[in-house]
Amino acid sequence: MLPRPSWLIPLEHAADVGIQVSAATLEQLYERCAWGMFYELTDLALVRPKETREIEIRANGYESLLVEWLSELNYIHSVEHCLFCSFKVNAINENNLRATVSGEKYNPSRHLIQNEIKAVTYHLLKVEACLAGGWRAAVLFDV
Repeated sequence: MLPRPSWLIPLEHAADVGIQVSAATLEQLYERCAWGMFYELTDLALVRPKETREIEIRANGYESLLVEWLSELNYIHSVEHCLFCSFKVNAINENNLRATVSGEKYNPSRHLIQNEIKAVTYHLLKVEACLAGGWRAAVLFDV
């Protein structure tokens, strides 16, 4: 199991799993949020970047964009049984995100699903620029 990075803080919640993420740039924030979601889902040390795909998301505002981004990744995981371990946001603004993600198909002999995520929620959702520079996000997952 990979150690939890200092920029990824678990959010305490009675029924759900949540993360708080900090980053220097907006691109990095969305990459880290995706990584953090899969960190909660599986042991990322066992996931290999065998397959790569492009993802494009549209939404209204940074918070909705984060929910749509993570929901799309979770949808692909749920339907196509893919686990992702690498995330590169190529372009982002308040309404659009283009990214490249890499991972592999779930293999029950190598991968353990720790928390199956049912949905990315708007509850306690936050994406904000920090006064000292950088960005911070908080997101809860319905498990």
